[in-house]
Amino acid sequence: MNALSYLFDRYADLQPEDPHWICDGVGDEAEDYCRRCALAKIAADGKGELNMSIAPETDSCLHCTKCGKLLDYTLTNSGADSEIDHFRSVKFRRNKPLDRDTAYHLARMLAAKDGDHEATVIAARAIRCMKSIPKLSG
Repeated sequence: MNALSYLFDRYADLQPEDPHWICDGVGDEAEDYCRRCALAKIAADGKGELNMSIAPETDSCLHCTKCGKLLDYTLTNSGADSEIDHFRSVKFRRNKPLDRDTAYHLARMLAAKDGDHEATVIAARAIRCMKSIPKLSG
């Protein structure tokens, strides 16, 4: 993890749960859920086995398919490129503080694109909108 990624993780101060998915014995459903929604779906369907992945590498950010809750993930290089494309057009405004979820997504992008010039420029624009700069130690 690089210093910028760590800075945004500290600012976000989030520990999203790992994504869960449901296997029906034939194959995986291919949907990501928070634990609560996955268990509710298994109970409602009357079948399926709960599985979990620890911070999977993915081509996009992860949210629960049912409730939209942020889930833990790491980005592939392609996923980080997509996030750069997204954040390229985001207007960070000083009068609108950076929210924690956005900081978390930025941290994932920066971790995957360590040393990338454009990712660093995006980070610099976003840092200006932090309510306060977190301490990097402790």
